[in-house]
Amino acid sequence: MMETMKLSNGIGLSAVQVGKPICVLVFDTGQEFGILINPVIIAVGGEAKIKEGCLSLPGKQIEVDRYSEIKVRYHRLDGKLIEREFYDLSAIVVQHEYSHFFGKLITDKEPNQWD
Repeated sequence: MMETMKLSNGIGLSAVQVGKPICVLVFDTGQEFGILINPVIIAVGGEAKIKEGCLSLPGKQIEVDRYSEIKVRYHRLDGKLIEREFYDLSAIVVQHEYSHFFGKLITDKEPNQWD
């Protein structure tokens, strides 16, 4: 998935975007990278408004409201369950990819409404 993301000039990718019905996301902001398996956002805070693109919608950019801070519980590749906080761009990218698990795109009115 990391290779597919990088070949597409993306900074995040959800497994569902490549036809895999599993809850895995990858990201690489250039300053931070991660592979999150079965992530669950357990806390949010702050506000961020940013123009986002999406590999599922080539050439389209839309201003989206996101949280600037999130806390996520997820498994690492080694199976260890951890909780970690993400900030700013990393938080935004994780939320963007997480939204795909629920069939949400940046074109949806409220992409952070995950239920």
